[in-house]
Amino acid sequence: MGDRVLIQAASGGVGLASGQVTRAGGGHVLGTAGNPGKRSLLRQLGALHVGSSRDTSFAEICAWSGSVDLVLNSLTSPGMVSSSLSVLAPGGCFCEIGKRDIWCAGSVMMERVDVSYELVA
Repeated sequence: MGDRVLIQAASGGVGLASGQVTRAGGGHVLGTAGNPGKRSLLRQLGALHVGSSRDTSFAEICAWSGSVDLVLNSLTSPGMVSSSLSVLAPGGCFCEIGKRDIWCAGSVMMERVDVSYELVA
């Protein structure tokens, strides 16, 4: 069984490419997008589960479908990073690709000592 990857803002350029790479490697995509049309696109492209990137409801989807092995994050609104960290499996990786209002490794460690943090900027 492949890794489960939560891709935030999965309908953008980086998100779509990340989804293709994940699926090509045998992984399963859980994605978020900002509107119903974009969420529909993600489902058509084979995302396992799809939620909104405008609020933290994606965490509920992950809670009942199981934790994820990797989060590819670009969201910065209040509660988004904490919610993303909450769905990571122990030993999972939080990969930050955002450009502003990003958490540092120390902040992530204060919330989850059992996950790794990578900043790609």
